[in-house]
Amino acid sequence: MGLVENHTDAPYATYGGKFTSNDSWHIVTLGTGAVAISAGTDRNGAPMTDVLFANHSAKEYSSYSPDGALEIGYGIVEIDAGHDGISDVVTPAIGSFPLNDVWRFQDAWPGYNGFWSEPSSWTVVVNYDNY
Repeated sequence: MGLVENHTDAPYATYGGKFTSNDSWHIVTLGTGAVAISAGTDRNGAPMTDVLFANHSAKEYSSYSPDGALEIGYGIVEIDAGHDGISDVVTPAIGSFPLNDVWRFQDAWPGYNGFWSEPSSWTVVVNYDNY
């Protein structure tokens, strides 16, 4: 458990079989205790890394995020980053049902002024809650 790094390849040249420049590594300093990561793209098309921690919290890192890291939530057992700032999140169902709920998290749209221009949103995909 520990350090998370975000790696981005440089663009590949269409001639000569070489990359156009050096690739880059960015240490994602989201805290300690990372147990799983998933890579996707944010709403700007830039690399996005979702990180699940041992305490069942999850954060998302994107270089375009005005906040650097976005707290996705707690009580999470699995997270999968997708494209366009979408992440699928698995949480235990409420009640006695043995299956888990699946949620889709959509990033807020980052505004040009350094603040979010619209809120993040949650959509239920599968709901096994038994009240």
